[in-house]
Amino acid sequence: MSRKFLTTEEAFDYLKSLTDEPDDSNPEMLILPPDTDNVTDDEEIDDACTSIQHGHAIFDEKLQKETAVSIEILKEKNDAEFISTPKWTNHTPKFSSAPESFYNEHHQKTTDMISGKSPLELFEMTAENMIAQAVEESNKYAGQKNNHDFCLKIDEFKQFLGVIFYSG
Repeated sequence: MSRKFLTTEEAFDYLKSLTDEPDDSNPEMLILPPDTDNVTDDEEIDDACTSIQHGHAIFDEKLQKETAVSIEILKEKNDAEFISTPKWTNHTPKFSSAPESFYNEHHQKTTDMISGKSPLELFEMTAENMIAQAVEESNKYAGQKNNHDFCLKIDEFKQFLGVIFYSG
């Protein structure tokens, strides 16, 4: 729905009349600027007199009353129209499970790998790839920053991590 008004007062009066009507939707209001005129440079307005700071508030009110405005009201459709109701059915779930032999073999390999290891050795096993990646990326970064003398080794990085972990 779109209407054109000659003054902003007419537009606001129309909007006030809409609020009196019982309507469940929330309309959005867009106040569009007036259509562009072909002769935009022929203005008789003194730029120094257009602000309220210079004491010309009456001039601004006259200008505001003469402004042509068009208002477009958009009503949102009810959300219930767009939401489809799902149909639920009761089925027993089907789970795919690994064969017992696979589970036992995998479990046995894991227990053999970690049995008898100290916490430090377990940490090194899990973090070995991450540490190697961090060392490689640190060396690349140093090269990109023109520090070609920098060469980090895995043992040095592990010592650095140890100091960080120890210091908390």
